Amino acid sequence: MSSAPPITSTTSSTRTKSVLPRVRLMGWLPMVYFTVGLVIGILLQFTPIIQRSHIPAWSKAPVNPESAPSPAVPQLVPNSLSPNTASEHEALLSRIYPLHDIAMSYQSVPFEKYQVILITGPQRSGTTWVACALANQLEYVLYDERHPIFGGNDTLRAVSRAFAYVRQQKQRTVIQSPMATLVLDKLQIFPGLVIVFLGRDCLEVFRSQNKVEVRRGGWTCAAGRTKELRKYQNRPELRSYFDSRDMICKVKQDVWRSFQLPHLLKREAEQRVGADPDAQPRFNVTATVDFRSFRHHPLWMRAEKRKGLSIKATNCEVAAATPARNRWSNSQWMAKGDAARVALGEIWDTSASDMIIER
Repeated sequence: MSSAPPITSTTSSTRTKSVLPRVRLMGWLPMVYFTVGLVIGILLQFTPIIQRSHIPAWSKAPVNPESAPSPAVPQLVPNSLSPNTASEHEALLSRIYPLHDIAMSYQSVPFEKYQVILITGPQRSGTTWVACALANQLEYVLYDERHPIFGGNDTLRAVSRAFAYVRQQKQRTVIQSPMATLVLDKLQIFPGLVIVFLGRDCLEVFRSQNKVEVRRGGWTCAAGRTKELRKYQNRPELRSYFDSRDMICKVKQDVWRSFQLPHLLKREAEQRVGADPDAQPRFNVTATVDFRSFRHHPLWMRAEKRKGLSIKATNCEVAAATPARNRWSNSQWMAKGDAARVALGEIWDTSASDMIIER
């Protein structure tokens, strides 16, 4: 009986033969890699020498480091724009920041020359912080919009009441009132007053507005597109100066630029006509100030540090001294303001909801 050949020996020899070429190939690979790397290294080492040998002799003269041209710095914004691009850029800016070309730096306004500084502008554009920062810098009294003297539902009367009181008390004052944007053209102007309209990119204002009233869809839905816009629509003389489809920030900037600012400048010019030339020099009654110019102010906070701030929360402590509003404080402060108006000879024409100055 014949026995079958052993399987083990045949299988092991076959496996050994198939593995040997792989072992040999893997043994050669490191040598190939090393050789290629060595050749590349030699070429890189001698390339600068080869390049220098082809440089003309006249160009090998020593170079003065101070006279050597500085490397070009990449420009994020081109120095010049084509006419089409410039017009498109201007159109875009006008859509999101209508005041971009007339807004000035706060440092160019001589605030210390004024007795009463009214800070106004769209809600959430920075009026609270700017008013507080200026009051702190100038050591003026701050009248925040939450002050009891602004009690009641009539913004024009409330601001005029505050004007009369601080003038009677001869206080050097900063008044903050974003609600006053609607009635700026109706406010009384007098020597020592400057109305500061705060200009800011409306996209930034829009984002800031909608950090609050989140449960109601953001401030824009809760108040901006309803209460605030309706106030402007209810004044027929303003309707031709804004588009109701725009952001409320742009609506307010458009009305300020096209209607209220020219109106105030005209009234100021009329008052200057009969003024005594030997009297104390008068300064402009209006100023359109760019919010971002305050980034050089000592109290300026970068955007990332303002993210967690709620309504009226700032790094300026002066605003914290504002008296609390309640029924008693409102009535007391409103009575003081009304008495000051009477003392200054101001009478209200209730039929027109406007103010007549007797003297």
